[in-house]
Amino acid sequence: MKFLTLFFTLLTFSTFSQKTLNGNLISRLDSLKKVDQFWRNESTKLQNGDPVTTNLNKDQISEKMIQVDSSNYHELKKILEQFGFPGFDLVGKEGSGSFWLLMQHQDEHPDFQILVLDLMEKEVLNQNASKANFAYLTDRVKVNTSQEQIYGTQMELNEDETSYQPKKCIDPKNLNQRRLELGLPPIEEYIQMMNSRFRGNLKKK
Repeated sequence: MKFLTLFFTLLTFSTFSQKTLNGNLISRLDSLKKVDQFWRNESTKLQNGDPVTTNLNKDQISEKMIQVDSSNYHELKKILEQFGFPGFDLVGKEGSGSFWLLMQHQDEHPDFQILVLDLMEKEVLNQNASKANFAYLTDRVKVNTSQEQIYGTQMELNEDETSYQPKKCIDPKNLNQRRLELGLPPIEEYIQMMNSRFRGNLKKK
């Protein structure tokens, strides 16, 4: 009997939690992310020499990305003003990740990124937002404000353009330890992933 009581209690809690998620906001964020990712994926495929969906050239695709980021700035501001930072309890992990991803691309508005980062930090401390995503946005803000990054998530080509490497970081010796603390893989694995994903930018050794 106690087991059944516990089961139905957990079931009720789970159902209640699902009902509290904002489905309209989740759909809105998903739609914004899909457009954002479409043009960025098109750009990556073009650079890698892979088939693309559109007939646009590199400059035209870049212009589309700029237009999308500009439009998203206003959308993200509205969302933030209405809901604050969308955490797991409001839009689930995927929805919260969508908002973060769109914020990563607001490089033209570093003050806005800083504001969101401060709000996100509070949610991370409450386990209501992703630690790993927080690391990425932290580094993005650092780089966009001409500071050394902390977690090595923001990359650049090395001198001979044969591999990616982290942009300048604080205390490089302990970089992997800081990455581990926020759930990020070792920097060596991250570099391999970047080299594979953006192979079209690399020169052959």
